[in-house]
Amino acid sequence: MSSPSQTLTFILQSILEDSTDVTVTDRQENNVTILEVAAPSELKGRIIGKNGRIINAIRIIVSISFPQQRIIIRIID
Repeated sequence: MSSPSQTLTFILQSILEDSTDVTVTDRQENNVTILEVAAPSELKGRIIGKNGRIINAIRIIVSISFPQQRIIIRIID
């Protein structure tokens, strides 16, 4: 079984041509899994999408994949 960070990494690798500079780190905080995505600024637009549609879809996919966990996905600098 994969983890939320592995699932998020797989999704990001699928939508980005050059995902070598993208890193996903995870941490636990008060029974919440926080996934932080670090990416260069030119790739952040592709991850977020127009009006945040892509990142919202990614959040939905990850939360449906792991319904027993509360997951927060953040894009960091």
